[in-house]
Amino acid sequence: MTYSGVYKGITLRAKRLFDWYAVAGTEKNTQEDKNAVFFFAIVSPIAVVSIWGWVAFYLIYDAQTYWPAAAVNAGFSIYVLSPFIARINRFAAEAFTSVVMCALFSALVYMFGAKSGLNLGLLVTSLLIILECGTKRLIVMVVVVTPMIFLFGALPIWFPEPGLFTDTSPELLNLIYMNNVGNLISIALLCVLIILRRAERAEDALTREFARSESLLANLLPGEIAARLKQAPGKIIADEIPALTILFADIVGFTPRAANMKPEALVVFLNRIFSTFDKLTAKHGLEKIKTIGDAYMVAGGMPVARANHAQAVADMALEMLEVVVRISDETGDKVEIRIGLHTGKAVAGVIGNDKMFYDVWGDTVNTAARMESHGETGRIQVTDTTRAALLTDFSFEPRGVIDIKGKGPTETFWMVGRAND
Repeated sequence: MTYSGVYKGITLRAKRLFDWYAVAGTEKNTQEDKNAVFFFAIVSPIAVVSIWGWVAFYLIYDAQTYWPAAAVNAGFSIYVLSPFIARINRFAAEAFTSVVMCALFSALVYMFGAKSGLNLGLLVTSLLIILECGTKRLIVMVVVVTPMIFLFGALPIWFPEPGLFTDTSPELLNLIYMNNVGNLISIALLCVLIILRRAERAEDALTREFARSESLLANLLPGEIAARLKQAPGKIIADEIPALTILFADIVGFTPRAANMKPEALVVFLNRIFSTFDKLTAKHGLEKIKTIGDAYMVAGGMPVARANHAQAVADMALEMLEVVVRISDETGDKVEIRIGLHTGKAVAGVIGNDKMFYDVWGDTVNTAARMESHGETGRIQVTDTTRAALLTDFSFEPRGVIDIKGKGPTETFWMVGRAND
């Protein structure tokens, strides 16, 4: 087996072992409890390995004299059980940590005295527990950390001199003391780094959420309306639009088509058509109001007024006819639409709280809808008002007077193209 193969095999086994130690059995736990198990699964092996380093040191330094210290440290190996305890109960693992650490460092300070600085280990553990608990579990943190802080201050008073090793050399005590100071500084810096990293992640998540909210708001509402809502939250937005043009387009024969299509195919079909219409809306600087089933509604001249709103809507209507012909040719499935236009005044505003919706109401909207529903396949029907607004730029054919539901006899026209075509 090659070196690469051996390395991969060892890495895979180590990963499986760690997954068993840190993840297995946490499927039903909350995410916070899973994080706690993972925390203990990281800290426990590091702590135990560190303590076993001291076991080896004491035995090498003077096994005959310092075997009690080595034995106490070796007994600390029980701490590897903390992730398994955390699986059952997070608080139990935290309390277990406090008890084990208090026992360990109390015994060590008794053996080596206050000058060893071994009580600093309780501060190190306190920092880690504070990091693990967080501010959401303040009471738990206080309960678990308080005994360790108390012993940190009390142990040097209770055991100022070595109680077991009366011949402990100053060099050994200085070595132990410097190690504990180093551990405290290292853990403190690690905690600061972790806290900073968490803050950065929270800030990044907040930035992403803000961008997502802005994107959703931009999809729900026109930019100008969204800006007004942010400037004055809760204020009712209701605008009288003195002049605008409304377009309604409807897919002909959609109901029987939908009855024979699978749900996914139906959505793909509508999405292809309406997504293309969306591009035309953006191209002509118009405002998509909504889709209603297989109907598509667009407005020109709102929310920002423009002089050529009728021309822009008319240009889009002609391109919509071209688009459905192209889609029909590409798919081999004939798609046809009816389009209706009307120009006039209306009222626009935002309705809803949870799912805000920018809509437009009035006779102009109703009449444009009637132009579509009373129209013919593959044609654009307009009222005399719209024809008058477009007369110099587009060509028309009179349809005559037709009876429009809710309006009565109405003179209408077919828009057949641009004047120069």
